Amino acid sequence: MSAANKGPAQRVAYSGILAACCLLTLFLATVLPTNRIFFYGLSSVFAAIIIIEHGTKAGGIFYVATCLLALMIIPNKLRLIPYIFILGHYPIWKTCFERQKNRAVEILLKLLVLDLGTLAAYYVFTGLFFHNLTLPVDVKLILLGLQVLFIVYDYVFTLFIKFYLDKIRPMTNR
Repeated sequence: MSAANKGPAQRVAYSGILAACCLLTLFLATVLPTNRIFFYGLSSVFAAIIIIEHGTKAGGIFYVATCLLALMIIPNKLRLIPYIFILGHYPIWKTCFERQKNRAVEILLKLLVLDLGTLAAYYVFTGLFFHNLTLPVDVKLILLGLQVLFIVYDYVFTLFIKFYLDKIRPMTNR
């Protein structure tokens, strides 16, 4: 039985469990001294599961809910910036962009979302806390490095979705 065919209580419970998992990985990303990037990336896959099971609109609601809950629960708010501005909403955009027939346009749109999220995070962060922040490296060079990492992240993310669809989902839909 697919999640869409389950009752509202089961859908809410499933979403709540995934939200708790997302918040746990965000908490680990903010408190552990190592593996932060891994936990930020892992925190974004739960929205993808919601999108697969309940649709894009539910994924958007999940993203907003996890952002608000994280801001209420997690002590170090600044460390939530990667999730809130870049990775948390990425599964929603990924779903929309992968409907494109043109692979080059799809990749460019994904990188545009990354760049806009990164620049928004940078300007919000510097505007609120460090008005005269100067980086030792040009912002364009940082964006280029992030784009390379992001393409790897997107590939791994796609592998996780395939793993979820092939291995995990059949076990949860008994």
